Amino acid sequence: MDGGDVRYECRQLGSDIECRANGKVFGWAKQRGSDIIYTDSRNSTIGSVSRMGNKWQFKGSHGATLGYAEREGHTIVYKNGSGRILGYAKREGARTTYTNAGNSRIGTADTDALPLRPLPLETWLKNGGR
Repeated sequence: MDGGDVRYECRQLGSDIECRANGKVFGWAKQRGSDIIYTDSRNSTIGSVSRMGNKWQFKGSHGATLGYAEREGHTIVYKNGSGRILGYAKREGARTTYTNAGNSRIGTADTDALPLRPLPLETWLKNGGR
């Protein structure tokens, strides 16, 4: 790891997905109907994502809209509620690379399932890109 880069991993456990950062469990992605609910390592809800046509809507733990993600080819563009670009998820073979709005790498994931498995940017999105 260099420059604060984080390696994200996930593994399927029944219908839930365990999300790890640098080997430590940081949360879960749980399919609930058409939504995916994200919880932290203590199982407290931190947000959700819902499909809305050709984009995904991210909500915080209290139901407020945090932002959106839209697919553009093999890239997912993350935007806040005002439409400002927060970052990108780019599929590269069987991996995903996450970058901020300035295109600096902030992490990678061992999955090509975009953008939902895992969503390592949930805290970042919740904090408005900070």
